[in-house]
Amino acid sequence: MNEFHIEDRAGVKVVVYQDGSCGPATDVEIEQDATIAALREEVERLKEQNSRSHIQKDRDYWHKKAMDMLHGNFTQCCSYCGFEAQPPNGWEELQKHIEECPEHPLPKLRARVTELEGLVANARIFLKGCGAVKLTDKQIDELFEGEESR
Repeated sequence: MNEFHIEDRAGVKVVVYQDGSCGPATDVEIEQDATIAALREEVERLKEQNSRSHIQKDRDYWHKKAMDMLHGNFTQCCSYCGFEAQPPNGWEELQKHIEECPEHPLPKLRARVTELEGLVANARIFLKGCGAVKLTDKQIDELFEGEESR
């Protein structure tokens, strides 16, 4: 069946087919054209309603997120592995997680600081016990001044 549409030409209903041919419109064709037009309008109305529904859902979702954040009721996440700590103890759970997270750099950095502190302590002991170089405790402290803050 050819697709068509109905045109009103000088008060006469004419059916115009997709291939360009035309002729007088029958009652069935006029009814089909009206049904198709009504269905197209309904499809457009439903698209608009669906679009508004999504907008409303998005608005509701972000409003809830904003309210949760204002009241401290939100999920804390580890940026390195994706671990999620849920309220109400999310912050404390996240801090515990970070201490053990294999992806997070903090535990590695803390281990490196401990290692370097041990090296500094050994160097102090060596310098104090070294018989060839006589340094006072004050001079040794001056050598390592600022190392603790790095």
